[in-house]
Amino acid sequence: MSLRHIPYGYRIEKGTPVIVPEEAEIVSRIFHRYDDGETLLAVADSLTEQQIDYYEGKRQWNKNMIARILENRKYIGEETYPPIVSRQLFDAVNRDKNQKGAHKLEGTAEIEYLRGVLLCGNCGGKMQRKGKWKTREKWLCRCGCKAAVYISDDVITDGIRECFMRIKNDPVQIECVYDEKDFYHPTVEVTKQENEVLRLLEATDIPFGVVKKTVLKAARLRFSCCDENPAEAYTELLKAAFESYDGKFDVDYLKLICKGFRANIDGTVTVILKNGAEIRSTEVQNAC
Repeated sequence: MSLRHIPYGYRIEKGTPVIVPEEAEIVSRIFHRYDDGETLLAVADSLTEQQIDYYEGKRQWNKNMIARILENRKYIGEETYPPIVSRQLFDAVNRDKNQKGAHKLEGTAEIEYLRGVLLCGNCGGKMQRKGKWKTREKWLCRCGCKAAVYISDDVITDGIRECFMRIKNDPVQIECVYDEKDFYHPTVEVTKQENEVLRLLEATDIPFGVVKKTVLKAARLRFSCCDENPAEAYTELLKAAFESYDGKFDVDYLKLICKGFRANIDGTVTVILKNGAEIRSTEVQNAC
């Protein structure tokens, strides 16, 4: 997967940063929308829905990406970069953002839920949340697996939201391929009836009505030996549930549709749905 090494809104020409007009317009829009009161997540979801490229081939935005743009002082002309937003707007946005950032999820229903279902993607052991790791919270594998990134509450919740938004936009990806043998258990009677159907079909002098009656009986017997596929039934329920997903991190909603989650060492999150489908987030977070 390709990554941006130059801040969004710029490109390098002859060793010098220059503004990319169409991207700079998005940067300005991000600052103004956040200043108008929209949340990081709302801004990110809006850009995703509009299919705005972050870089070629990536149109999935999350609130960490928005936060990094809002915090980047290059956008006010530092480090030889031409300014895109005013210092006044930059300071106002970051003052507001820092005040909002004081709220943590400590002790909430969301954290208690994640403590019970979040596993390490490397070893399968349970993840443990340290409420005070230096200056903020951190999720660690109890078995000692080392992550390449700092796994915070936001990394987990944003990864889950990203997966949900991708499913909402393309529900086909949660469909599973099932092996009929797992749900079909034929009896001796069924096998005999199916063999009789084959014998009649090979014959040339059997009336159509007799063949039809035998085939229908075989179908009824075969159907009676089929178990309902719970995963397939869940898939249709999940599709309906994702149609109404509103971007919130709601515990009751998570319990309804998810079996669990894995925090991967590269900062991505895997969502395991009730039908067995697994969806992995695509955004790789900054290294520690």
